[in-house]
Amino acid sequence: MENMEPAKENGDVAKSEEITKRSIRVQVWKKLLEQKAATHTNYVYNRITNFVGAEKAAALLADTQEFKNAQRIKINTDKPQEPIKLLALGAGKPLYVSPVRDSNALLAKIEAPADADLTVQKQLIRPQALRENGQEIPYDTDMKLDMIVIGSVAVDRDGRRIGKGNGYVDLDFALLVDCGVITNDTLIVTTVHDAQVSDNLQLELFKSYDVPVDMIVTPTEVIRVAKRLPRPKGIEWNLLSNRRLGIVPVLKVIKEKKEESGTAIELKAEDTDVETNRKPRQNRNKRFMRRSRKPRNSENNGDNNENQRNRRPRRKFPRRRSERDNQNGQENPDKPAGDRRRGTLHSNNICIKVTNISKNIRVKDIKQEIRKRGCNPHFISWKNGRCFLYFHKPATDLEQATEDLLNSLANLKVSIQNEEQVEEVELRVEVMKMNQDRNNKNDLNRIETTDVTAV
Repeated sequence: MENMEPAKENGDVAKSEEITKRSIRVQVWKKLLEQKAATHTNYVYNRITNFVGAEKAAALLADTQEFKNAQRIKINTDKPQEPIKLLALGAGKPLYVSPVRDSNALLAKIEAPADADLTVQKQLIRPQALRENGQEIPYDTDMKLDMIVIGSVAVDRDGRRIGKGNGYVDLDFALLVDCGVITNDTLIVTTVHDAQVSDNLQLELFKSYDVPVDMIVTPTEVIRVAKRLPRPKGIEWNLLSNRRLGIVPVLKVIKEKKEESGTAIELKAEDTDVETNRKPRQNRNKRFMRRSRKPRNSENNGDNNENQRNRRPRRKFPRRRSERDNQNGQENPDKPAGDRRRGTLHSNNICIKVTNISKNIRVKDIKQEIRKRGCNPHFISWKNGRCFLYFHKPATDLEQATEDLLNSLANLKVSIQNEEQVEEVELRVEVMKMNQDRNNKNDLNRIETTDVTAV
């Protein structure tokens, strides 16, 4: 990738030619969209973007000698680094992550059972399950990390890194350095797409608190930085506000301990931690706002007022167009109800039908049981006592995603409270194979049902 230049976000013209971290981020996000390197086009800006080939980059990292030798690895919670977590658990390594937000712990440790399959491992790394599966590690631990894996928006081959702009990775790194968990022997690794790698980033953009990297892994290559860049020495308290201490509770604990030992700590008076370059969110309902009408002349004011009272109120939102057949104008009965609410392609959807639902089974109980198994449908539709679960998955790994969902929903049971006892009802699970024939518009949706209850 060439040297970074000023960029425009969503077609906005850049106000100046000055190169900033924000302009580099926007340019990288646009490049990921142009090269179709992002897995979801709606989740690109203002985040660590999940990229195509994240699994390949994780496999390359797992094949390095540095990863094999590392026994204690911390991996950030960004989406592109999830495959690395699965490979670390699969290799029998303990996984270290950031704790839940309201915890005073420094880290959380996750260990998978020896006989854990891929479904169990995916369940363990879910952020929602961290409170149950994570073992909290206090700030005064003597444990040392061998490797940390972080996400990035842009990096160069000299090891300079730019994140998404909130500063949480830099703060987390400084916190671990201050507690002695990260040492000079700890290897800093990032996995990115090839489009996110630059030859060099502007040196004057980086400060003492910016975290560099020692190894860059893309889907096609492993880049080892020849000369290690200076690292942050610890927490720079004068750059933090009281609000940031409230977000990271362990910071407040460490601050109190240092002040008890006689160390004077002064925080930043003005809260400027939030990035100021982000544009405010526009009012989405602005186009539906109705302008107030004035009477044309004063003579007809009485008539106008009467017409205003008799006039039917205008709808705030437009009516939803019902999907009709192009030939006879009738609704297509073969089209699933959920597809009328979402404009998703059938080739990228997995539809699972749940039946054997009696009248005394609550919808709430079914949803809770599905979520307990780590399945979060894109949306749910109901028709004639049947439940349809729609999952939006990448088309590149549709078969594996379907198999994982079927394994998670195997032996799906819901408890029913009768007058005398509690009864468990086993629900029937079927996968709906939706084949899209683009050449034949009259037969756009053909649904084949396969019984997979025995899986």
